[in-house]
Amino acid sequence: MKKSRLRLLSFILAILFSFTAQAQTIRTIAGNGSWNLDVPTIGIGGQALNSPFTVNWGIAVDTSGNVYFTEQYKHVIKKMNPNGILSIVAGTGFPGALGDSGLATSAQLENPTPLVFDAAGNLYVGDAGSREVRKITPAGIITRVAGKKSITSYGTGDGGSALNAGLGSVSGLAFDAAGSLYIADGNARVRKVNAAGIITTVVGSGRTGNGGNGGLATDTTASFNGIADVAIDAAGNIYVADQNNNCVRKISTTGLLTVFAGSSTGLGGTAGDGGPATSARMTGPVGLKFDKIGNLYISDQTNSKIRKVTPAGIISTIAGNGGYGFGGDGGAPLPAKFAYPAHFCFDKRGYMYIVDKGNGGPYPPGNSVGRRIRQIFNVDTFHISVLPSNVLCGNTSASFVANVRYAYYSFIYQWKINGVPVGTNSPNFASTTINNHDTVTCTVIDTAVGGMRLAISDTVIMTVLPPILPSLSIASSGDTVCNGLPVTLTATAINGGSSPIFQWYVNSIPRGTGPVFTFIPVLGDIVTCALTSNDPCAYPHTFHVDRPISVIPSFLPSVTVHADPDTVVAYWSEIISFFTNVTYGGSSPTYQWYNNSGPIPGATNSSYSKEMYGADTIYCVMHSNAFCAVPDIDTSEIVYITTGTLSLSDINELTANLIVYPNPNNGNFRLKGVVNNTTGGSINVEIRNVLGQSVYKNTIRYDNGKVDVPVELDNSLPSGMYYLITGDQKSNRSIPFMIKK
Repeated sequence: MKKSRLRLLSFILAILFSFTAQAQTIRTIAGNGSWNLDVPTIGIGGQALNSPFTVNWGIAVDTSGNVYFTEQYKHVIKKMNPNGILSIVAGTGFPGALGDSGLATSAQLENPTPLVFDAAGNLYVGDAGSREVRKITPAGIITRVAGKKSITSYGTGDGGSALNAGLGSVSGLAFDAAGSLYIADGNARVRKVNAAGIITTVVGSGRTGNGGNGGLATDTTASFNGIADVAIDAAGNIYVADQNNNCVRKISTTGLLTVFAGSSTGLGGTAGDGGPATSARMTGPVGLKFDKIGNLYISDQTNSKIRKVTPAGIISTIAGNGGYGFGGDGGAPLPAKFAYPAHFCFDKRGYMYIVDKGNGGPYPPGNSVGRRIRQIFNVDTFHISVLPSNVLCGNTSASFVANVRYAYYSFIYQWKINGVPVGTNSPNFASTTINNHDTVTCTVIDTAVGGMRLAISDTVIMTVLPPILPSLSIASSGDTVCNGLPVTLTATAINGGSSPIFQWYVNSIPRGTGPVFTFIPVLGDIVTCALTSNDPCAYPHTFHVDRPISVIPSFLPSVTVHADPDTVVAYWSEIISFFTNVTYGGSSPTYQWYNNSGPIPGATNSSYSKEMYGADTIYCVMHSNAFCAVPDIDTSEIVYITTGTLSLSDINELTANLIVYPNPNNGNFRLKGVVNNTTGGSINVEIRNVLGQSVYKNTIRYDNGKVDVPVELDNSLPSGMYYLITGDQKSNRSIPFMIKK
């Protein structure tokens, strides 16, 4: 089951890598292929592409995209910045080992070969001629970290300070995850310098040969023939490029030595792609590097190829299948030509940088191949964002933004509409002339190192809709309005979008917002509603409508009341009629009569009659239905009904001849009179309002048939008609009276 999962993973990775390879391009980023040995500073300050080189070997890229490489026979380390400009970062051009603790540009190097960065950004160089490893800080200060030129006993110093160790000709450098430095030391050893600076031998016995496979890498039987580079995988296994044995050998974390790729017998060749790396053939491997997912890349120098071994052990050629020479720039890396590629490295994006060394030593070989730095990169794809969107209206401008992810080198943006160049060198492009179905693209072109396409955008297809005209309609509660009455206007938007805005004006003065507007107009008013549409295709966005309002004069209705025969009750149960006199009441006015207690039930005619038994108040409320009656209601004056002097015959009929004095009064009065029973006794007195509610009760005593007592009612009693009810041994009597405040 485990093997099945591994095979499936290998298959998926192979597919992914095949897609990556299809998208890759090779180009030259430094060197013009010509030769110059005598002047170390030639080309410095100019474009690296125009510079001649002798023999380059080591290469490294920092996190900012600066490319560092050694020019071995000029004894310098050169740098190409992201703008393609060449400079010297270490070495004077004169061989030697002087200058430690000072500026690297003032120090001597001797045949510098491998380069590697540590995690802190320090650059390490293997100074092959002086048999030292030196460190250059980001500030440009150089120091020695391993080996010493004056020590000529190679392979010595294990267990002590690396500064006192004897090294051979340093050909490769690598760091493990713990920060320990591994040194390809001369012909047949790999030395390790830990974080404390202590050096040990981890590979090789120092013997030249091809032995020890299956045993410990440090046994006396372990022999190598030209260790050209060293690499460490994520698990801590060590890999060495055994150049003259035509293979890559692996040392496990337990120290076991095996052949990882190539022939175990030292046979050269170029066969085996697509199969196990242990069955493949290679000739003169000199460079090793791992990518981020565990593939080991090998510079198969004599075959002028770059080969790859997957974590499953399958080998393939990824660059340089076209034989020795120079060619293929601008195309896929596989059919390209190399001339003895040396070391290589990867940047943070996974792009590969290769030293295309060329053949020959420090003297011109008589041809123009090699002596270049070449790059294998993926032509990136990126997204164009559009504001407001790729669906526009005919009156709308569009803004485009190129969202490029990678930008190490100097480059320009080339915008195109329908394949025709437009715009300027900017990640932003705006246009007011976009048409329906226009296609917008952007290409990022490198201007510093080769002028090739670095990235190509997706294609944005534009949809342009025709503009629409917003408008509105206004409905009114009345086009003709009586003076003083409100009018309500309701606006309905047409093409107003999802959230139209309404602004109302009266005589050009802002008065309200929203679709409904209510106000009281006056003669001559002009109402305007302005609609602002948020429909993206509305043009113009604002539309307004004027609405004149006709205002006509209004009239005040009135009602008056008179009583017949009079407002004075001459005798109990007298009928008094009340009549209205109406002005501007319309064709069908309505009425409601009131007395001091409130509305009189059923009294809704223009006249009202009532039997009177004492004082009262009467008035009428009239509602007019006349046109422009403003307001449409009026209340008559209050008619006060009073009582006259009761006749003697009425009083004599009472068992108790009593009167309320004065009548009307303010709620304080005297109850006076004569009781037929002259011996003495008591009378029950109760006062009720016209609703029959009791507001006062008392028992009044009298002597000798005479009653004369004060009565004080609650001050909160309202004005109106009340009834004093007396009761004695014979009968009850009711005396109406008026409270008037």
